[in-house]
Amino acid sequence: MTGAAQDAEAPHALRLTALVAAARVAAMQGQAALAAEVAGVLSQAAQAAAGRRLVVRDFAELVQGQGRTGILPFTADALTTAFATLAYPQSSRDAQLRLYSTSSVTDLGFVLCTINGPVYVDRVQPKTDSKQPSPREPSPTPVVDLSDRGVPDDWLDALAASEAAPPQALLAPGAGDTLHFKLTPQEATRWLTRRGRVRLVLLKAGSAGRVARRDLGPVAVKGQGGNERTLVVDLSGAQQIELHAAFFDGWWMLLGEDELRALSPVPDLDSEAPPVQCRTDLPLWGWGSLPGSDTWLDVPAELAARLVARYWWMSPVDSSTWLTMLTTPEKGPDEALAIEERP
Repeated sequence: MTGAAQDAEAPHALRLTALVAAARVAAMQGQAALAAEVAGVLSQAAQAAAGRRLVVRDFAELVQGQGRTGILPFTADALTTAFATLAYPQSSRDAQLRLYSTSSVTDLGFVLCTINGPVYVDRVQPKTDSKQPSPREPSPTPVVDLSDRGVPDDWLDALAASEAAPPQALLAPGAGDTLHFKLTPQEATRWLTRRGRVRLVLLKAGSAGRVARRDLGPVAVKGQGGNERTLVVDLSGAQQIELHAAFFDGWWMLLGEDELRALSPVPDLDSEAPPVQCRTDLPLWGWGSLPGSDTWLDVPAELAARLVARYWWMSPVDSSTWLTMLTTPEKGPDEALAIEERP
């Protein structure tokens, strides 16, 4: 097997939060096979994590056994349990996770995941008992409550709804001296909080997985459009010429870096041309942070590529890998039969 073939088959790391969201959204869309496939990857990874860390193993054993025999039996969705296992705090600086039993209707019946190990709280403890925290007393370290679905409910619902209206990019009609990125208001605001300039890079996939790269330099994001959801990016004369030439040669453009990126084909300058679909890193939509968003999980290459192609908010950490996943030719008819079609 050649080195290129081995690289193509190597697993790719994707955000844990995005993977849980993909399983949930697929289930909401009636794609049960895809949802089960992603959940299976998370379940296997959770079992491996329990084998590596004692506190994680204790958590797994608690939710699978001991917690079910308490005054308030602990029950939880298997995908959410796997998510909590993989997002378990790694250090004292991490926020503790609190996962309530799905059968709980009070302030009791939850597992508190701490760096020192999990604690199941199903009764009010006497003040002299320091082993278990009182549910009504504030914790000395931050506590993040996990939804029954793992990720925040309103965030997940917004993510599912966005599938009908993903982000878009276009060159301004006329002179083409600005790029317009149509995002949600919260995400546009998030971009604007990065004061200063961001980089604009051209990317083009080549043979053997190689990606050509041309840095167009920094650009100014000067603000939102009138509908409060469009980023307006100024272009210099040289950048305009580069983009116009790149459109005819099949290049893509990458705006930003690190955890705030937008990737799309270079749009057409023609004023009658429709916008192009834009892909971004996982949106926050007003949340300061999301549980599990800093945890990356290795996913089989073929599944990772399908997820990245299917969901505009699914992105690997490497931009060249991101582009390659989106531009790799589709599988032939015989292979495609095994892949669930998107409705």
